[in-house]
Amino acid sequence: MIKENTKTETNAWKSNTKQAVKEKPEKRALAYIITPSGVIYINEKGEEKTIIRAKTEITGISDNLDIDPEDTERNRYTHYKVLSGNIALFMSHGDLLTRAGVIKMINAGMMAAEGDARLINGFFLRSIENAFKKCEMLAVCSRPGWKRNKSIFVSGNTAYSPEGNSEVSLLDKHSQEMYDKAGSLEGWKHISLLKWLDYDTARICCYIAMSGFISSFLGLPNILGSITGRTTGGKTTTAKVAGSLIGRAYGGEHIVRSANITLTAAEKLSISVNGHFLVLDETKTNKDYEPIIYLLANGRARGRAPNSELEKAEGFTASYLFTGESDLLKDTVAQGANGRLITIVNRIPKSNENAEIAKDIEEVIQNNYGHFKELFLNKVMEDKEGLQKRYRELSAEFRDENRDIGARVGDIIACICLSGEILEGIFKENGIPTKDYKALCTELMRENITSDQKKEYWLRGLEIVYNEVSTWKPERDIDGVIKNTLIYKGTLGGQLSGQYLDISEATLKKVCEDNNLDKAELIKVWKEKGLTICDKTTTDKRERYNKNVKIESKSVRCIRFDKTILEEVLELTEANTWGDLEREK
Repeated sequence: MIKENTKTETNAWKSNTKQAVKEKPEKRALAYIITPSGVIYINEKGEEKTIIRAKTEITGISDNLDIDPEDTERNRYTHYKVLSGNIALFMSHGDLLTRAGVIKMINAGMMAAEGDARLINGFFLRSIENAFKKCEMLAVCSRPGWKRNKSIFVSGNTAYSPEGNSEVSLLDKHSQEMYDKAGSLEGWKHISLLKWLDYDTARICCYIAMSGFISSFLGLPNILGSITGRTTGGKTTTAKVAGSLIGRAYGGEHIVRSANITLTAAEKLSISVNGHFLVLDETKTNKDYEPIIYLLANGRARGRAPNSELEKAEGFTASYLFTGESDLLKDTVAQGANGRLITIVNRIPKSNENAEIAKDIEEVIQNNYGHFKELFLNKVMEDKEGLQKRYRELSAEFRDENRDIGARVGDIIACICLSGEILEGIFKENGIPTKDYKALCTELMRENITSDQKKEYWLRGLEIVYNEVSTWKPERDIDGVIKNTLIYKGTLGGQLSGQYLDISEATLKKVCEDNNLDKAELIKVWKEKGLTICDKTTTDKRERYNKNVKIESKSVRCIRFDKTILEEVLELTEANTWGDLEREK
């Protein structure tokens, strides 16, 4: 209870004639009294007014886990637990002392009037002064993930650590709801769900779901997977099974979200689910996902004020799974984006039986979810030091140093494999049939490192350009005789003559723009690979990547390819006519 006693202060003065000291009682000081029915304000005249119509007091002070104890420049005690009637609120220091904060508390259910905001602020100011003397310290944080030099991991209302798990107040209530649990593990182990879990595709997705806990601890890039396949192939069901390991994966407002998302929304959502797992469901074939891939893979929000020290870009860590009918980056050859995404081919068969199983699973995961998160995190906490060593061992096995992106893909697969190793151990302890996680991840690595999406940038770009050129029609003279000139959208595209293929540089620029290719990078590497014949370096030492060619008596700046070398690099079969890019099977 907070009560300020009435004080009497003696004011003394003396006249020039040294008259006797006279005493005058001070006006009664302001006071706040907490009663079982509310908070009463007493003004200087002793008049009383109820400003909050429910017993209200600060019962706890936060120790903000977002701030390290060694950080002496930032205040760790940022929030207070306020109990008003039967409503518990976690309010910031500023909320208690501002009109806006009072309005926020009123909106949350505190029985008070906005017009008394100034008096309510005064009450909380006095309360804060006393709170440090008598209130308990409560752990609190604004978002989930690793805290305090990665000694604690916060998920839901629990802080996990090697010393044991403890209660924490997560201020992001939506994140708290996403990763809570319901029902039972036995309820989750429904026969239909276990049948689905036996598919290799589902198993890999489960490994990815848990990998965010490990990648964020080890400081690795975020894990991004993309499960592709035909419609009604069970991709969304698979994603929901994976999400149900750690939280709510139904309803479209929790772990499984629509892939029709903006960069800003993806950024805010990722910050909110820091350290966890998120599904972006049903990618669209006409949407460019490359910017989102970069954003999520880098784990860095876009800085709003890049030249300002006042506003830093906020980072995030997580693992992600996209679902869609076609390859997410099918028409994108940006090497950085491709090397950050693991493609999972959906091999779950389409059948009437699986359609019925999927219905069963939907009901199961609505009532039973989130039971593997605690088991997994407890395993991580048991051997945090050993995780780094085991990851290095797996990374050495999966890295392919002979490919441009082999090392990056190998590191990602190693983290997924480590996640699978821990998860399969948990499955075994809980009576769930296990699988060979190493074999599954080895096959995943093989599929990704040899896929078209993981080819070197210059080669993938060359194939796209050549496929485009092969559709160009040769020009005919007035007698209908085919000429060497190639026509692109009604204009000059280049020419095919002798041992050379000449592509107008202006046309190549348009082709590259249409296919999201970096023309400058491609023509530079093509020259380094010996694919093109270029004019000599200029007198001022500037490198030349094109050649002036006579086409129809006109001088045209072109990219000239040696056909023999081009055929060899593209592995064109001898039986193919030039202009048909058919790869040998």
